Amino acid sequence: MSTQTYFNITELFYHACKAYPDRFAIIEENNSITFSQFEQEIKNTIAYLQKKGIKKGDRILVFVGMGIDLYRIVLAIFSIGAVAVFVDEWVNIKRLSMCCKIAKCKAIIAPFTYRVAGLFITEIRKIPVFLSHKKQLQTAQINLPSTAVTDSALITFTTGST
Repeated sequence: MSTQTYFNITELFYHACKAYPDRFAIIEENNSITFSQFEQEIKNTIAYLQKKGIKKGDRILVFVGMGIDLYRIVLAIFSIGAVAVFVDEWVNIKRLSMCCKIAKCKAIIAPFTYRVAGLFITEIRKIPVFLSHKKQLQTAQINLPSTAVTDSALITFTTGST
């Protein structure tokens, strides 16, 4: 049994990619992906985020449904030391605005319909960078910053009913 210590989930994930490249990382209804395929998709997403100016410590509001895309995006965010911000899907506009004001996000990553809805929500309009949630096909050189156990990785706002 290994006594390796991991400081964050990305270290554990990349270790699994090396150890089990051809095993399934995620299996969903009609889709699956191996660790090696998933690692490449995450690296492509990291390159995209970095190209858009996202860096360690930046907060990204994430509106992506549960599935492979969500895990790809979150692992890419964590890999570059940025912070994923989640808001309960049942939140009303007033509370969503308050959460955006508190979190001070640099970017939002969501389907286009959220961008359109954001036109009517002042605090979402104030977020300077809008990112695509779609899988990125191009890769580029990536630079992963070191992270510490004290670095923030996730902010979650709930309605209190969960």
